[in-house]
Amino acid sequence: MWLRPLGRLRIRQMPLAGFEQDSTWFKRSLVALSLFTRQEWLELGASVIHAGTRDSVECSAKKKSLRLGAIAFASIIVVGWAVAAGAGVVIKGQDEVTRSTASPGVKPMPYTEMIEGKQAKIVIGSLQLIIDLATDKVVVLNARRTTTYYELPFPPPSTIGELILRRILPPMVKYKKTGKHLTLAGHRCDQFAGMGEISGAAYSVEACYSTDAPGAQDYTAFVKSAMAKAGNASAATSDQVPQGIPLELDVTITPKASQSPAVSQQQATPEKPVEVRVKTVVTSVASRSIEAAEFQTPAGLKLVQPPKGLGIRPHTVNRM
Repeated sequence: MWLRPLGRLRIRQMPLAGFEQDSTWFKRSLVALSLFTRQEWLELGASVIHAGTRDSVECSAKKKSLRLGAIAFASIIVVGWAVAAGAGVVIKGQDEVTRSTASPGVKPMPYTEMIEGKQAKIVIGSLQLIIDLATDKVVVLNARRTTTYYELPFPPPSTIGELILRRILPPMVKYKKTGKHLTLAGHRCDQFAGMGEISGAAYSVEACYSTDAPGAQDYTAFVKSAMAKAGNASAATSDQVPQGIPLELDVTITPKASQSPAVSQQQATPEKPVEVRVKTVVTSVASRSIEAAEFQTPAGLKLVQPPKGLGIRPHTVNRM
């Protein structure tokens, strides 16, 4: 970047009097510095600190003061980038599930999703899921069972595994931009439409993805890593799923029609499948550092086998 050597040259060689008297130079320098990339900030900080060390012996007391100020300024910038790079994203929203038959009195279910690096924590009511892609492990906690927890491998198996993956990953269909835009939860998003078949059911999706929302890159990186590890066959690849955070997902799932075997072939009429609609709406997004304890199992809990009825075979869990 052409601004980088210019910035270094001015900081190293600018006369002290110019710094004290010419406020215009200082303002212009701040504008130039604001255009630097993260790597350029790190390089700039290292060069300023190196220059300050090299010239400290021959500098006057007044020039040393300037160097120390530059070193402090560069250090603040470098530390600021380090903090920003280590920040996670906290997403809050609500899910609403309805059926075509009738869903009287359905209330939205609030959820919280925290992501930092290759770890995520999802809280839905009393259920807590801690996903660690680095160790390929899912910890399942239930606030109603305060003494035990159980673990699953990632990707998690059986029916509960499908439910967990649906919570982590967007519907794996082919998306296309509609050209329309919305502002949701205070952030601009691009509308997409998608269709595909997953596990024998037809999926129709309307979504609004935001790359401007805080933590959008962290969210995208985690989802892509999870998709690569899940390895589920689908109608789409990771490159066909939009970038950013889905601030709204409206998914209609239509199972294939089935026939009753007890009815003769002449009288057979396909049963109308029950459509399921899942609408997810994000209410807030924040980028911040997340405490390590959020991704750890609380002390004092006992590890037990997964409950029966989930369709999980013991050898599947024991291979972790």
